[in-house]
Amino acid sequence: MTAPLRGIALIINIASFASDQWQSRIGSDKDVRDAKKLFTGLAFTVRTLENLSKTELLNEVHAISKEDHSAYNCFVLLLMSHGKSGVVVCSDDETLPIQSILDELANCHTLLGKPKLLFIQACRGELEDVGVPFRASNLVSQAEVDSPIGKEREPETRVPTYADFLVASSTVDDYVSYRRDVDGSYYVRCLVEVFQERVSYDHLNDMLTIVNNSVSNMEALRQSTIENEYRLCKQIPEVRHTLRKKVRF
Repeated sequence: MTAPLRGIALIINIASFASDQWQSRIGSDKDVRDAKKLFTGLAFTVRTLENLSKTELLNEVHAISKEDHSAYNCFVLLLMSHGKSGVVVCSDDETLPIQSILDELANCHTLLGKPKLLFIQACRGELEDVGVPFRASNLVSQAEVDSPIGKEREPETRVPTYADFLVASSTVDDYVSYRRDVDGSYYVRCLVEVFQERVSYDHLNDMLTIVNNSVSNMEALRQSTIENEYRLCKQIPEVRHTLRKKVRF
């Protein structure tokens, strides 16, 4: 990235909720501080918002999509809350589909052809992963297969609507995401640490692979509601993207 200011980094933390259905997200304030320091250091214009209702959150994303990003290289959204499959929970207990955020950003003409990076710290279900026993002897080598490349085409004059998106979620679909009252969430902690250490050397997808590994090495001691005993649980983030180029900050 070459612009003096890389772009807007919007950090939205929803920590308090309208009812007791959702617990307050104690410790998420540390995630906000760490993420703000990280993206400020990466030459982003950082904005932070807290405890937005569904309407307020969607309005903020809509407003971002109407801004002029011509002078920027990309856009970053870090959204932290409770969640379920495909949605995040807002401060009024209403849920907002993540797809609706992508839809808004896809309509931003000055972000056309530029990376739009979404980092989602939220549960995506209620399942907990106790892990699978592993032995090094289970590893087998795999051959790489090259795909044939077709004849070079003329330069495109149109960009696919959902090109250049990256959505990095703190966990896989249907599973929970862990957070500590003092240290903050496992995912944001690892994300900040890896970016601070590797941003000068690696591109975005390589760093996110390291983040996946770092989070997978962490464990959460959880009480089983069925067996009434404690067990160690695991977490693995997930990344999906339609980026067409490697992203370096």
